[in-house]
Amino acid sequence: MNTPVSNPLARATLYECADLELVLVRHGQQIPLQDRAEDEQTDPPLSGIGLRQIEAVGDHLAGESIDAIYSSHLVRAHDTGKAIAKHHNLGVTVLKDLREIELVPELPKGETWAELNKRPDWVTAGEEFVRTGRWSSFPFSETSDSFRTRISAAFDQILENHTSGKVVIACHGGVINTFVAQLLGIERDFWFRTAHCAVNRVLVGEGRLAVWNLNETHHMSGDLATA
Repeated sequence: MNTPVSNPLARATLYECADLELVLVRHGQQIPLQDRAEDEQTDPPLSGIGLRQIEAVGDHLAGESIDAIYSSHLVRAHDTGKAIAKHHNLGVTVLKDLREIELVPELPKGETWAELNKRPDWVTAGEEFVRTGRWSSFPFSETSDSFRTRISAAFDQILENHTSGKVVIACHGGVINTFVAQLLGIERDFWFRTAHCAVNRVLVGEGRLAVWNLNETHHMSGDLATA
């Protein structure tokens, strides 16, 4: 454990007294909807820019001492984790509960993705989501509460496995939003736009978690800066 810090402002934010740092990395840019095959709609591969982004974030974190790397099983996050792991002689531990929000776990019978996007109730749901930021706005979605429960379980498992050091978690924008929202007591599920391959850091210590920074993107420049 780090040397005790007496300054209450430092202790409140775990500045210089954290035991563990969680480094949450959003995956690289995926291929756009119109370029995806039907079986790639919810698990698309990385785009050409995305492949360059994951190399950049791997280089960015190469000089840090990292103890473990986790990712979801979805290809865009797993490939991001592997690009970071290769600099540290580490494997990537897959936790399926780190997967992105399942807006459409299963298409309505007989419908295609293109048809779904034109449904009046889907368009109306999108407007409600803009107002509330809650995943439950969408008619077929995994609910906000179930998503929060799933993400909490995944992070609880990571915190059980690691009590000190630095752990990278390559995951998804919705996952990062929800995890930090629960930490800060924010009702909206989706409340900030984390960029592709942005780094977000959360400190752990004294039985508490504290946000250190969000949307660290100085390793992204030019056309690599996408969200």
